[in-house]
This record gives sequence, C-alpha cells and structure tokens, in this order.
Amino acid sequence: MYTRVLSLIVYRLVLVSLALLYQLTAFVLDWPLMPFNWSLSLVLAVSALSVVYYWSLSRRRDRRQKIHNLALVQFILDVAIISVLVALTGGLNSNLNVAYLAIIVLAAIFLEKIAIYAIALLSLSLYYLSLNLTTFLLPFGYGPRGFFDLEPRIAEAMLVQFFLCFVTALISAFIQAAYRSNRKELDERERRIESLRVIRKKIVENLPSGLIICDLKGEIDFVNHMGRRLLQKSNHELVGHNVFDIFNLDPAKGEGRIEGRFISRVERGMVLGGVKKTFGVSFSPVNLESGQHGYMVVYQDLTEIKMLERYKELEDRMSAVGKVAAGVAHEIRNPLAAISGSVHVLREILPEDQTARELAGIVSAETRRLNDFISQFLAYAKPGAPPDFKPLNLADALREFGSLVKNDAYMRDLDLRFTFGPGDPVILGDHAKLNQVFWNLTRNAWQASKKRGEGARVELACRLDDQDVVLQVIDNGVGMNDEQIRDLFTPFQSFSNSGVGLGMSIVYDMIQMHQGTIDVKSEVDVGTCVEIRFHRYHKE
Repeated sequence: MYTRVLSLIVYRLVLVSLALLYQLTAFVLDWPLMPFNWSLSLVLAVSALSVVYYWSLSRRRDRRQKIHNLALVQFILDVAIISVLVALTGGLNSNLNVAYLAIIVLAAIFLEKIAIYAIALLSLSLYYLSLNLTTFLLPFGYGPRGFFDLEPRIAEAMLVQFFLCFVTALISAFIQAAYRSNRKELDERERRIESLRVIRKKIVENLPSGLIICDLKGEIDFVNHMGRRLLQKSNHELVGHNVFDIFNLDPAKGEGRIEGRFISRVERGMVLGGVKKTFGVSFSPVNLESGQHGYMVVYQDLTEIKMLERYKELEDRMSAVGKVAAGVAHEIRNPLAAISGSVHVLREILPEDQTARELAGIVSAETRRLNDFISQFLAYAKPGAPPDFKPLNLADALREFGSLVKNDAYMRDLDLRFTFGPGDPVILGDHAKLNQVFWNLTRNAWQASKKRGEGARVELACRLDDQDVVLQVIDNGVGMNDEQIRDLFTPFQSFSNSGVGLGMSIVYDMIQMHQGTIDVKSEVDVGTCVEIRFHRYHKE
C-alpha cells in the first residue's frame, strides 16, 4: 500500500510536469497552447500538495488505515482541482471532464468499492458546481441563473457525465473485485512458493555434505553452509572461483567430466589448515535457473573412513597371519606341553646331580619362554576391535596415563615427568589404542634407562607445532646405534632378554592407523627420543 500511494504521488508530479513542459515548448516553437493559462499555478499547487502528501506518507508508513485515508484525501483534492480547471477552461466547452473518469479508475486501485462510488458522486457534484460557476464567472452570453436552475445544455452535459461516471465506477468496481480475487490467489501461491523456497534452502544448507552449483566451465555460483565448513573457506573465497582449481582436478584428463547423464566421482586428497584430508567428489549435470546447463558438485570428508579402511586392511592381513599362527601354535604347544611334563618327571627321578638338574632347569625355562613367545605372537596377529576415533586432548590422555603408571607395581622406581606446551593438543584418535602406545613406549624407555644404572627417568612431552600435535618420549637409557634404529619396527627384533620384539611393531601399526608419523633419534650411552606427530583436529 505504501508503494502504491507513493507511485500515485510520483504519477501526479510527472503528469503536471509534462503539461508544463508542453506549454513551454508550445510557447517557444509557436505551437497551439493548451486551453488555459494557469499551468504554472497548477504545477505549483500540485507540487506543494505532493510535498504534503509525501510528508504525511513518511510519518504513516506502518499504519495501513491512515495510508488508506491519505489516498482518499488525495483523490478528493484531485477531483476539486479538476473541477476548478473545468470552470476556468470554459465549463461546457472544456474537455477536461474526462479527467474525472481517470480519477475514478485510479480510485479502484487504492480504495474500497463504496469509496469508488463516493468519488463518482463527488465528481458529478463538483462538475455540476464548476458548470454553474462558469456561468457566473465568465461571459458566455447567458445571464446569471438560479443555482439549481438547469440550463438545457448543462442538463444534457450532466446526463452524459452521470452515465460516464457511474459506468466507469461499475466497471472499475468489477475489475477491482476480479483483481483482488486473483491477487489473493496469487498471494497464496507466492506464499506457498516462498515456503517451498525456504524449505529447500534449509534442506540445502543443512545437508551433511558439501554442495556446489557451478556452470560448465566450473565457475561457482552457490556453496551451502556445510560446503564452506568442509573447505574451511568463506562464501567470498568460493563464489566466482573455479571448482576444478579448488579440488585440483584436470577436466582434460577426464577428472570431473560427465558423459551423458551419468555421475562422475573422484577422490581427492587436500591439505586444509595443515591437515591432510581426503574428499569424495561427485559431479552430476543440472539445469541452472538461467536455463543454462551446469554441474552440481557434492562432496564429503572421507578422512575418517579412509583411516577405518586402512585399519580394515591391516586387520585382514593380521587375520591371515593369525590363522597361520593358530595352526603353528597348535602344532608347537602340544609338543611343548609334552616336553615340559616329561622334564618335570625327569627332574623327580634324576639322581642328585647338579649338572643334570641345571640342564633340566634350562629345558624347562626355555620351554616356558617359547610358550610366552607364541602367546605374544598370537596377541600381535589377532585382529583387535575396530578403532573408535573421537576428538581427544592428548595432554589430558597423558595425564590420565601418568596416574596409571604411578599405581603400577612393575615400574614403581620410574621417575616419570611431563612437559606440556601452550594450547589444546586435540587429535582424532582412539583412547584405548593410544594408551597401548603409551605403555609400550614408556616400558621400553624404562627398561633402557634401568640398563644404564643411573636411575630410570622418562619424560613425556606434548606440544603444538603449527598444525601438528607432537608427542615425545625421552629417556636417559643406553641408547641405540643406527642399525638398531633401522630394525626397531621389524617384528621379533628385541633388544632385551625378556621381550619378543613385537612392542614397537604394534606401536608403528597404531600410529599408521592414526595417520601419524614416528621418528626415533638415539645416541649410545646418552638416551633416546621417540617423536610422534599427529594431525591436529579442528572443530568444524
């Protein structure tokens, strides 16, 4: 309503401005002037009223009924101005009586049906008044008449005007009713369309996958909220850029190219915020709103899924090894049990000979060691539970591990120290499997420190390094040479008499499972530093 009333004010100003322009042009070019010489006064009056209308409209923008009343006032004043012009331009000889019809038609756009008929009646009344004023004000050869004495020509003009005004009012009211009925239906359809548009927008914005709409050249038109989160970029950094450049694809090699109506899918590794991630990217054809063809690109973060796939591959390999190990264990343990039982009986019947008893003891001890070796090998080869990757604060996990070590009777003499850098070292990891890594590394460091005989001291350090979380296990043990470091993660390479050489192999597999890296620096008779790097986890 506000916009329509404002347009009415502008329309009126344009109309009188055109009239004034014509008068000025006719005066310069010697064209026939319009049949009245009050153009400037008319323009000034209408302009002043328009200023008043606009001022009143600006104060009543949020009041619908008052805006409606303002429109009604404008039409009443318009009818009055036209009546004055009719009187000044000759009354019966004036052609401005058709302007009343324009006012009635315009009133149908802004006012109710009863107001349309009221404007028609007012137009007739003021038209009659203007005709009689003409006879009083202008010498047309007719003498002054009584105000209600209709001269034949005036009666004829009023009859024609009555017919025109009320026919126009009837037609305008009918058109208004049809318009408002159709308008109501259109508004309802627009409301439904807008509701569907909002629902579609919410669905697109809340998709668990990234969604990009682009043209055939790859220029991005739209990216949903999850798409911006996954790529860690703002809307400004994506819209208008090329989707093939973002995912480092080469359409010339067929990457992202769609044949017919088929969907093209690729996997692409990217480094975002210093973290290596894997995305599955699907391209499918779509028709854009402009009518042109384009691509709909859907992508997901497959990083965690790829980690699980690697674990599954490792699990399958270990399962195969486990089957072989089970068979080996069955074939070895039965003879071991027989040997162990036989040695035990022999020790009871052997004469009191020191050498014989020592040999029997050696056989018994080696039998137990071989049985322990087979048990640990089975534990290494047996597939464990699938990893449960969750956001994990590594510093908190180390503190919890430290409390467990303090209560461990086996490593009671260990001097365990902790060093934590600033910030939150959060990674995506399996708490239970990382605890296994902590135990193996700490136990190895403790054993190496004890061998040196200077008191077992182990330091667990955790810090942030750019986009990595760094864990260091530092000891003051006997250290290792280059050959020992090279064979450290090889299964069954043990540097102690009590181990079977599987602890560091397990550590290596666990770190690979977490997409981490492990590096060992050691110096003989100085100590060893095992450094593990994990990708830092950023909350999306």
